[in-house]
Formats: sequence, structure tokens, C-alpha cells
Amino acid sequence: MKVMHFIHWNRSGITTLVKNIASYGSGKFRIGVLLFEGGNHFHEEFMQVRTKKQLYGFKNLFKSILVAKRFYANFQPYIVHAHSFTPLVISYLLFKESVIIFHAHNFYTYYTSRDIKSVLKRHLLIYILKRNDIHVCTVNNKAELFFTHHSIQAKTLLNGLPDIGTHRESLDKVSHNFRFYTVSRLERDKNITYAIEIFEKLNRLGIKFRFDIYGDGGEYDILYKMILDKNLSHCIFLKGYIKTPENLPCLYDFYLSTAIIEGIGLSMIDALRSRIPIIMTPKGELARILKDNESAFFIDFDKDKAVEKIIDITGRDGKDLECIQSGGRTIYEKHFTMDLFVRNLSDIYNTNCC
Repeated sequence: MKVMHFIHWNRSGITTLVKNIASYGSGKFRIGVLLFEGGNHFHEEFMQVRTKKQLYGFKNLFKSILVAKRFYANFQPYIVHAHSFTPLVISYLLFKESVIIFHAHNFYTYYTSRDIKSVLKRHLLIYILKRNDIHVCTVNNKAELFFTHHSIQAKTLLNGLPDIGTHRESLDKVSHNFRFYTVSRLERDKNITYAIEIFEKLNRLGIKFRFDIYGDGGEYDILYKMILDKNLSHCIFLKGYIKTPENLPCLYDFYLSTAIIEGIGLSMIDALRSRIPIIMTPKGELARILKDNESAFFIDFDKDKAVEKIIDITGRDGKDLECIQSGGRTIYEKHFTMDLFVRNLSDIYNTNCC
């Protein structure tokens, strides 16, 4: 079965997911990849995919459309798997001869926001989905309810990751600096400014730590200035984009997410896989699956309460932390293996599209 994955950006969690589908689903699907816009690393990142093309994005939309039509005509996919809004709209206009699947990777703000841009975007989304035979899968139960409310059939598809990379050994109570990290696009909804505020207060309290931030995005300069202004450049570091985040866990003690909007972040799944305890604001589908103090630690959006919880976490003995490590690993094995994801994706393709 030929499947064309159409993605908006590279260097994102969606990119990683599609790369893994290409690697682990190669026996089930013949994969093509179309990228709407991105940087200079597309061909390097998708070396294992023979059929691929990068468009010009909104910088040259007319040329992008011409190239996309030519690529589609040559590949002739049975399924077009559109990841997010812009690929969906273009697929609806250009690729109607194929079965189209819209993959909603988050509960996006435009689903409910009342600003004019969100309202227009939401109405266009609903119009396209209700008037065409387009199948919807989402990583979020809340998003599934949104589509159901609008009489659009949707199915929740949890992300998956292969069990490759390093692991964190058992966490014992230690006197050295605790090492935190996060991996994400540096965008507003990831709320990394809040993480920096938390660590600013921990620093004032004399607690020793290191926080490494991996990723790039629109908020890089804001975060860089914030770290300098708060005199935290000795303990908080912007590390940039990393190609192999699965090799990080052996270097750290905790994974931190302070997102205000989250789907099922692949870097968080990787933390579960590798036995790194997750400290997170309870947003997204993972917050529904994980349990506080059993398979992860939930922190409040109230900064003082969050600081108090992190102090408590880092003060626990190794036995308590090992329970969290084991609980997280169990969740990974139950819900997020790559084999399970490919099997569920195959069911969607075969049941809804054949």
C-alpha cells in the first residue's frame, strides 16, 4: 500500500514519528514524504525514504502547488496522510483521488478560541472534514470529543517510539546537582519561560541544578535573553536541535515539561521508555494516562507550589524514585511501543480505507 505523509515542518515530533513509520512500517507500507516548508536538513533526516520532496512553503505557494501536484502524480499514493492543518487543506484541494487521513497531533487552540483567525480556521476545518470522505485520527481524547461534537468520526491513535537509546539507571539519593532536561520546539505553548521562572526561584533558594533545553523555534531569542537577564547562564543552557534525543537519558535525572498545550510528546514517551522520571504540568493525553506519584510527577501552574513539589521530589530516597521509574517504563510498554503504534495505524488504514 502506497502512503504519502504530508507534513508542515521538519525538526519536530511529527518528523520523528514519520521517520519511525518509514523505518518500522516499511514491511507494511510503501512510504513517500512531502514537506511543505522547513530548513536544510530534510534529505538528511529522511535518508531512509527514497520518495520524498520538500516544497517552498508560503514563500512561493504557487511553485509549491505545482511541485506537489507533480510529486503526487508520480507517486500515486492510495492514502495521503496529512499531518496538521495546512497539509490537510492542500490535500483537500489537490489530492482528492486518494483516501485522505487528517492526523490531529494536539488539541489545538483554534478548536475553541474566539479570535477571528481561529474561528475562520475552525470553520474551514469542519467544512472540509464534513463534506468529504476524510478520516480523522488524533492523539488526544479531548480532540476526539471535539470532532464527535461536530458529527465527525475520529479515532484516537496514541504515538509510539522504538525501544532504542540509552536508559537511566536507578536514581539514588545523591548530593550532587540534579540534572533536568527538556526536548521540544521552542514555541509559546511549550511554556518554557515558566520552567525558567521555577529554576530562578530554586536558584535563589540555593538549590543546585542544571537544566538543558534541546530544540529550536520562534522563542529561542526570548529564552536566551531571559536566561541572561535572570543571571542563570551558569545553570540553564540552550542546547539547540538534537538529532538523537534517545541518547540523552543516561546523562540526566529528570525530564521536565511545563507545556500549556500538549498532545503526546515523543520526547516524553522517550523519557518513559528510558526510565527517566517525568515532572510535568498535567496537560495533554499523557496526563490522562499517567498518574501523579506513580508513573510521573505532576506540578502546578502556581510557581510556589511547583517549586515546593520539585524540592520534595529531589529530596526523596532512591526507592521512591525507582518506583516512578518502573511505573513510567510500564506505561511505555503498555501504550507506546512502536510495534503497537504500527499495528494500530495499519488497522486504521485497512479498516477505514480499503
